[in-house]
Amino acid sequence: MISFLDELIPNLEGLRTLVVYDSPIGIRNLLFFHVLPYFDRVNKNMYLAIYSESMSRRMKKSVESLLKIHPEIAKRLEKVRIIKVGSNEEVPFGKLHIFIELNEKWCEELACVVNALGKDDLLIFHGFSIVQIMYERKWLVDKLRFFESLPQDVTILNKISKEFYTGWVEGAMKKLHDVVLRVEKSERGLIEGEDSYTIAVEQSIVTDIALKIARFKMGESGFEEY
Repeated sequence: MISFLDELIPNLEGLRTLVVYDSPIGIRNLLFFHVLPYFDRVNKNMYLAIYSESMSRRMKKSVESLLKIHPEIAKRLEKVRIIKVGSNEEVPFGKLHIFIELNEKWCEELACVVNALGKDDLLIFHGFSIVQIMYERKWLVDKLRFFESLPQDVTILNKISKEFYTGWVEGAMKKLHDVVLRVEKSERGLIEGEDSYTIAVEQSIVTDIALKIARFKMGESGFEEY
């Protein structure tokens, strides 16, 4: 039987998807065990845009801990091309594609880089949630301009912590994305001591992706549907 995620992820090709999450482990497992494996199999070029040294460091520490348990994913991560916005060229994994110095022009420079992408590419954003805190309403104007400039057929996956996804931010982010997913940890698992998560399609503008919610446990290789 095809699982909810196996059916969902292929339908995200060519769309702009936002993932709202409340657990770093949940979003990490969705990306590394479900999203990247699929797009690797269909030979997409995989790009990860990282904002700031602090978010790059967090990603590095997270991946290092994951590789201790799952060393087999290292080969896949080597294929990821990093677009780094920060103060140095160090990347948490993969290969540095472009380094953009963190200055007043970084957003324009990032737009120029991603404008070169196309239908054969997957672009994932990491760390950009903190931009809205730093720049408040100015962030919305810049974000609108940035998304307006993106190529139409690039597959985009953006993510934001649930704690930041409130008020005017929620309304703006929904308008900028075709699909909104929620990945949330349940308070209680179906089995005592078992981590349980819900993954839901909260918004979809395409008929191939229906609004739906499913419950998962955390298995050895990512999410396993109940």
